Amino acid sequence: MSSRTLTVIIFTLLVISSVLIISYGIFKKHNEWQMFEASKSGEFKKLALSILRSKTDVNKKDKYGFTPIMYAANMGNYTTFRFLFNMKADITVETKDGEGLLLLAAGSKQNVIPSPYSDKDRALIIHLLLSRGMDINVESSIGRMPLSYASGCGYTETVYFLLNNRSIVNNIDKKGYSALSLAIQNEHPIVSRILLENGALLKELL
Repeated sequence: MSSRTLTVIIFTLLVISSVLIISYGIFKKHNEWQMFEASKSGEFKKLALSILRSKTDVNKKDKYGFTPIMYAANMGNYTTFRFLFNMKADITVETKDGEGLLLLAAGSKQNVIPSPYSDKDRALIIHLLLSRGMDINVESSIGRMPLSYASGCGYTETVYFLLNNRSIVNNIDKKGYSALSLAIQNEHPIVSRILLENGALLKELL
């Protein structure tokens, strides 16, 4: 074999290798994009297929610093959350503001994605997180607890669940708000009544 032929063969192999590497990179990026789009939209089947077929990293963060399980918690999508949980997704992840899954499920980022799910699913997500030893009275960077976020969002079932699991009712955050004041401010009369029946103090509003 001449040196020229050998050079051509080596060059051809290098070209093929480069094409394969580039193709794999594009394939991987596409699957990551598909995984995040599915986790945001709540399309469980598409998300599951994306992860199972390509073995995409379930703990990959997008440009907003969110992982798929963070989107599932934020949306209150229990089916997707449970799937990712069973796929060993990291449940200790936090947002750039230092908020974990329990705060996200309670409604700390309510406006990130409009959610079509019942807040009963949020209670199930929180129950799962508590079973792994998470603190029900964890505070956000402004000192706000899950009960306050759920109350401010009007998540009745979630508020019931949190109260039944020893949430602090009259915690005041760094901005001076309690769960009751947030419920009243955001016009959630049912949640306000539930809080009052469970020891919320009106004097905290004065």
